[in-house]
Amino acid sequence: MPLARDRIISAFELPGSIPIERQNRYLSRPPRLFGSSLLSGKIRSNQERIFSRQFALLPNAVAVRMSNATVYGNGAVMTSDGALIQETLRSKSDPLPELASRAIEGTVALLRKPGDANYGHWLIEILPRVNEFKKYYPKLDIRFGISFGPAELLGVRKDSLSWYGVSDKEIIYLNSVPTIIEDLIIISSNSIHSHTHDYCGLRQMSDLGRSASGAESVASRRVYVKRPEGGRRRLLNEMQVIDLL
Repeated sequence: MPLARDRIISAFELPGSIPIERQNRYLSRPPRLFGSSLLSGKIRSNQERIFSRQFALLPNAVAVRMSNATVYGNGAVMTSDGALIQETLRSKSDPLPELASRAIEGTVALLRKPGDANYGHWLIEILPRVNEFKKYYPKLDIRFGISFGPAELLGVRKDSLSWYGVSDKEIIYLNSVPTIIEDLIIISSNSIHSHTHDYCGLRQMSDLGRSASGAESVASRRVYVKRPEGGRRRLLNEMQVIDLL
């Protein structure tokens, strides 16, 4: 079946969608912004607007269950009747193959989003959805579909899923092969990149991670991940930034 690019629908339009209950409004704690004068006018004004707000407001979200939907290598989802789910697309022009060549039986909750080949996106935007899947579908025998790549993130994904009681046998690895899933569940969104996130979900994830590692739960405790060889978002004044933490 050719992909009908004019058939892009929102998860909110799908039958049986369940509204997700979250703390949608929370006190904003913006970071300190340095070097804003180097930003272009439009970008600078947008950053200043976000960082000057008093409260953050999450977008509404839904959970949706679909039969025989196709998941593509980039995380895009197509319904059984050929409609692409808007919230799963990075871009409307992303190339997608036309035919699925793999099938998975049973119920799979999708832990994917555009740009999820990233440590931060996984921990902040995707991992907190695990308990929401369990909350809204408590009677289902759920397995969790995650990206197989990049290889260096595989251990992080498996370890962090174990914080939520997800075992290796409950993980489905989704690679670049388009896959039809008999019973697929998705959650539309829990963030606005890169400044508004599921506050309660993040606090819970943080507590689970600390408990699993044996770390003390101290409010002032910070973790800084260095990126000395990073090709993107590399800090040239890293030591000065660390001194401010």
